[in-house]
Amino acid sequence: MKKLILCVVLAGSLVSCQAPAEKESEHSHESTVIGYEFSDEGEKQNLIAGDVSIIDTYMEFIQAHNDRDIDKIMDMVQDSILIKTQDAQELKGKSIHREVLEKWFPESNPMWTVRWMATNTVEVKDGENRHWLTTGIEITETLDEKERKREQILDVNFVGKMIKEVSIYERSKPIE
Repeated sequence: MKKLILCVVLAGSLVSCQAPAEKESEHSHESTVIGYEFSDEGEKQNLIAGDVSIIDTYMEFIQAHNDRDIDKIMDMVQDSILIKTQDAQELKGKSIHREVLEKWFPESNPMWTVRWMATNTVEVKDGENRHWLTTGIEITETLDEKERKREQILDVNFVGKMIKEVSIYERSKPIE
């Protein structure tokens, strides 16, 4: 009887030491579709979970704004940068971007606080996928010695580690 119990314990020990078999996942190598974007022609394109590594680049970009480091900001955007502002302006190119920042920074001392971020990639059939970061930020400005806060949602298009386009949507924070 002792030998039987010893054999069962030994067999159980050996079985428990085996590595578990790998389980096949339904989503092993497929992208997770999180939504759709429609082209100008109405073609439905998959929106998939994006590359979170662009978050680090974006945070560096925001820090450069808070540090008033215009040269670094310019190094992080493409020459043909397009910024679509909340008041329907389109700022095109680095020189216009620089000009706006050089005027805005001393006028209102803006400070950015990131509240949330999400990345996504548009799968384009005949071309390069487009990588986007959508982010909610708060901007605090000082105008005429009064602090003003605004909330913005930005869609930021990345090509590699460079920013190609920014679309800004905004609302003022309620006055307390």
